[in-house]
Amino acid sequence: NAVILFHLAHHEGTFDGNGHVIIGLKNNASKYYKQVNGTHQNVVVFPGMFSTVKGTIKNVFVLDADFRGKQHTPKFKHHGIIADTLATSGKIFNCGAAGRITCNNDPNYADPEHDSELVFGGLVGLNEGLIYNCMAMAELTGYTIGGMGGENKGALKNGFTNGVYNYLHNGITGKYAGGIAATNTCTIDNC
Repeated sequence: NAVILFHLAHHEGTFDGNGHVIIGLKNNASKYYKQVNGTHQNVVVFPGMFSTVKGTIKNVFVLDADFRGKQHTPKFKHHGIIADTLATSGKIFNCGAAGRITCNNDPNYADPEHDSELVFGGLVGLNEGLIYNCMAMAELTGYTIGGMGGENKGALKNGFTNGVYNYLHNGITGKYAGGIAATNTCTIDNC
């Protein structure tokens, strides 16, 4: 067990977990401010272990993750346990993720207008790259949710997903839930 004291933002190299397991990774993006000289200042907090991946993530397993997502701007709406966004040059392989991602359905912090724009995936929020030999077992609570990826515009190959999906459509159109991906415009093979 290790304590991760920072979030890995934009990653362009190779992260090799060497088969290690990270247990209890937590991030509450619903509280996106910090105290500076007695005043609150906004900062963007991304829920995933990585924000945007343009390189390679391999051989790492995240268990018992607990993330709460928030849309800070229209650009930052995708959230996943391993990565929020996997860019076209990005690859994730031999990885696993298990845990929870939820929107701010806490009455003290609820913001349905913005929460309904969030896109959650058990592994990644937005996939534009290549994900293979991975598995996700997540409990997702939101409006657009997918077991492996929230929005798939890349390739998902040889994957496995098993989770609990709490779909909060609340009559809002254009929101989706899917076992592999909430929306797909590219390749899903052997999942």
